[in-house]
Amino acid sequence: MKTVDVHRILGIDEQFKAPGRIMEILWDRGERERVFREFLECDPDLSFDGFHEYFEQEQADRKVHKQDYTPDGVSRVLSRLAGLDGESYDPTAGTGGLLIVKWWRDCTSRLPFDYRPSEHLYWATELSDRAFPFLLFNLLIRGMNAVAIHGDVLEATARGVFLIQNDRDDALAFSCLNLMPYDDQVLEFLGLRGWTGEPYPAHVESQWPPAALADMPPLDEIRAAGKRARGDAEGVVAPPVALVQPGLFE
Repeated sequence: MKTVDVHRILGIDEQFKAPGRIMEILWDRGERERVFREFLECDPDLSFDGFHEYFEQEQADRKVHKQDYTPDGVSRVLSRLAGLDGESYDPTAGTGGLLIVKWWRDCTSRLPFDYRPSEHLYWATELSDRAFPFLLFNLLIRGMNAVAIHGDVLEATARGVFLIQNDRDDALAFSCLNLMPYDDQVLEFLGLRGWTGEPYPAHVESQWPPAALADMPPLDEIRAAGKRARGDAEGVVAPPVALVQPGLFE
């Protein structure tokens, strides 16, 4: 997408305003989905990161932070090596380009009406304050189920953890945005050492239980089943909907 189109849709006149403006939009669900629809009118192809050109030219810090895009060919090869379904993780996700390629392959491996977002979970960690808003935007507009960690994968610290959830379990729906609570339960579950930086304001959009996923068992049951299946004490990582339980956001 061209710079002029990005700035017009976001309502900004200078590139440095883009990350902050995107976060402002993402907090407001009504405004966010209006912007999503305008974005899709301009560029309906979600098979790749529409911000690719814009971020690389206007936002990426190649000199200091060595920010650059994974070549498309490499992304396609990695998505095939990762296989289909299940979970995918990018520890240095940037704006989400690699995960988008994997998501598109998951989508197109089935007939459109057979694809269910709840059968896939995408994990992403990104340190950059510039890239992270673009990452959230990309996950939400595609109706993905994801856990996005704004933090340092090497230090295992985070400024915030976001649960991106497609409540309707509908391939044509946008996802909801939820900020996980700043407590020890979340740190332990995600294997993080601590919180860092300025906390994000509390924000929860998903309702429990989502209508399409009302039969999902509680997190404790899922983890216990994982322990029994694996024969160890680690358990399994729950699907994102299992994180949104009564009391977790209180």
